[in-house]
Amino acid sequence: MNLLVCALVIGLLAGTPALAASPDDLLPLDPAVVKGTLDNGMTFLIRENGKPEARAELRLVVGAGSVDEDDDQRGLAHFVEHMLFNGTESYEGNEIVEYLESIGARFGADLNAYTSFDETVYMQHIPTDREGLLQEGLRILGEFAWKATLSDEEIEKERGVVLDEWRGGLGAARRVRDQQLPIVLEGSRYAERLPIGLPEIIRSADPDAIRRYYRHWYQPERMAILAVGDFDSAEVETWIRETFGAIPADDDLRERVDWEVPAHPDTLFALADDPELRGTSVGWSTKRPWIGEARTRAEYRESLVRRMALRMFNQRLAEVARADDPPFLSAGAGRQRFGRTVELTSFSARVAGGEEARGLEALLEEVRRVEIHGFLETEVERMRRSMLAGIEATWAEREKTASGAYVGEYVRHVLRGEPIPGIDVEVELWRDFLPGVTAAECHQTFQKLAGSSGVVVEASRPTGDDLVGEETLLAILRGAAARGPGPYVDDLAGGALLTSALPPGSVVARREIPEVGVTHVTLSNGIEV
Repeated sequence: MNLLVCALVIGLLAGTPALAASPDDLLPLDPAVVKGTLDNGMTFLIRENGKPEARAELRLVVGAGSVDEDDDQRGLAHFVEHMLFNGTESYEGNEIVEYLESIGARFGADLNAYTSFDETVYMQHIPTDREGLLQEGLRILGEFAWKATLSDEEIEKERGVVLDEWRGGLGAARRVRDQQLPIVLEGSRYAERLPIGLPEIIRSADPDAIRRYYRHWYQPERMAILAVGDFDSAEVETWIRETFGAIPADDDLRERVDWEVPAHPDTLFALADDPELRGTSVGWSTKRPWIGEARTRAEYRESLVRRMALRMFNQRLAEVARADDPPFLSAGAGRQRFGRTVELTSFSARVAGGEEARGLEALLEEVRRVEIHGFLETEVERMRRSMLAGIEATWAEREKTASGAYVGEYVRHVLRGEPIPGIDVEVELWRDFLPGVTAAECHQTFQKLAGSSGVVVEASRPTGDDLVGEETLLAILRGAAARGPGPYVDDLAGGALLTSALPPGSVVARREIPEVGVTHVTLSNGIEV
């Protein structure tokens, strides 16, 4: 089971609209999705999809994670995730894993789970080419939801497994994240509730504390069951109602707190190193109140402007990285929600060893360039064409969309309220809105996203490298405000990729590979097609 300790963007099983909306403005639900709520409060989403054939994606989503642990439970949300594979009322010990592997589902690839700060998700990739397999997969998730045995014997056996995961981690990137997140989230409950938990609690927690977490948070009002795949949706809905509708609702549901991530006036530093890191990175993030998921057409348009602004900025960074002797190897900016009330805008660069100061200075310079001069209409026009071409290509390939892509969207929908109007609606929204987006709008939006509230400077590097200290990085950050870089020069505006026609070549060899429908061609310049 993999533990994702990351800044996931989670809410309860419904998102909160950023603005009040009239019914006429609300984005619709994709008509291909069957969505409902059982009498006990559990949400379900179902979609028929034939790619891949004879397969289905199932998810049990629990809207609770490590941030919901009591003081004596730190690490037990993840422990419970482990325990659900170790016995339920109908499956003793390892029988669940053995059964699923017997029908061709591989543990890890097709059967897995993860625990994060605000949610726990169980995943199955199930064959549907034999009668009863899908129904049994749903039954197993139903057992996870309310029939875990959590016996003292199995708990004692699992302690060592969870401790080994704590010791070994899941790689250098996660260990660095574990060093940095408590600083990025300073002053919040998230800073002291990393999902991996505390080894002393994992080692000695009372089994009743584990059972208490399961009893408090695995309640139907906080869960959703998702099914996407090659099946009959009406039949699957019947099974879901029978299996999950039997879970009793809790008359005394424990209140779930929307924990804040407080603002901080001072610049914080999250500097980390790990002997297994293979590269060095530097950057910073800022905090602001969460804007909210788009629930209306107007909000959807605003989200497109934010996407355009960040993509144009990232294209500029890519140009810098392609220059001779670039200050960074690659760089990028993005935004994400953390918890239920805060979003982060992050700017980061991957740099050569010892080049943190130079990389940070160059990244800041490009931010200031946009803040002062904005974007050019030529950039906006190229981005319009690029984004429209992308959404049109997605729409053209809509019948080939894999079930895994859909179910990923639906997980985000039930956890944070991400809209799922469907590709037919979204392509029309992009066609309607993108032609009217201006450079001025993108400029204003970028300025808001790059605001300097709650700054945390982050750097990571291999252990043993020369470390750039806080004083140097802070001086670079403060000096950025005094910089006045010139406007961006768009070398591609109005120009042609080729200034003159190239002389034609010829095909010198051709062979067919009929069994896969491929033609292999060799050109006179040696290029093979």
